[in-house]
Amino acid sequence: MGSVPGILSGILLSFTLLKDNTSLQLTGNFHARSQPMTSPYLPTPGPQTPAHPAELFSGRIEINWPYLVERRPLTLQLYPELPPYLLLPEVHRLLDAATHPRDHLLASLLWHTGARISEALAITPEHLVLQDQWSSGVLLDQLKKRGRPRLAKRQVLRKRWVPITDERFILELKRYIEGQGLKATDRLFPFTRQWGYKRVTQLAAKAATAIEVHPHTLRHSFACNAILHGQPLTVLRDWLGHADLQQTEIYTRVLATETNHLMRYMTF
Repeated sequence: MGSVPGILSGILLSFTLLKDNTSLQLTGNFHARSQPMTSPYLPTPGPQTPAHPAELFSGRIEINWPYLVERRPLTLQLYPELPPYLLLPEVHRLLDAATHPRDHLLASLLWHTGARISEALAITPEHLVLQDQWSSGVLLDQLKKRGRPRLAKRQVLRKRWVPITDERFILELKRYIEGQGLKATDRLFPFTRQWGYKRVTQLAAKAATAIEVHPHTLRHSFACNAILHGQPLTVLRDWLGHADLQQTEIYTRVLATETNHLMRYMTF
């Protein structure tokens, strides 16, 4: 696999690119002055003075979602190691298709945390810290099968912390726990892994998603969404619970075809 800097340095991590007005400027709101429409990032109005590091937390990257949806078939064709993924508007349509609060919460949890379905089904209220967008998160039990397949039991290997910053999702979790009258050790989703798989696939069918969707697709979608928003690979590795950074590097392929802006400065 190619080096990560070769993929990301010119796309995500070097936000001030070269000398042209089509560059993505790193300012208080990630201002882009004249980003073309055939680009993964959209222009946003705002100041062009460098931001104080603390101000960057309130910034947002404006992403051209229709463009990325259109480019996805090419990306998946060129990089078969990249698993199929949904993009943010598609996940929102899937969530809108949910009519039962439990189905909506399960899909939301997979999307917001990148949890494996087995990890999500093990969550109880005591795994959650629900305060504000700066301190909320979930403590996931990282599970793995051990022993012969028919006798395998899931054993907790270690725990990992995944932040939760979406205030609507924090509120959804609080209301669900209160509405269900759950105790600290009660599971949020008292059903089997197979049933959870079925609920997610039914939601996808109802939403008529462009690709086949199962619970792990939402984990892949979370990872690609993190890359598109410029999250460091080491941070994403920890969020996903990967043992090896190379497992995480696969998701950088979501932007691997977006190198035209680099060749534009070559003379032929």
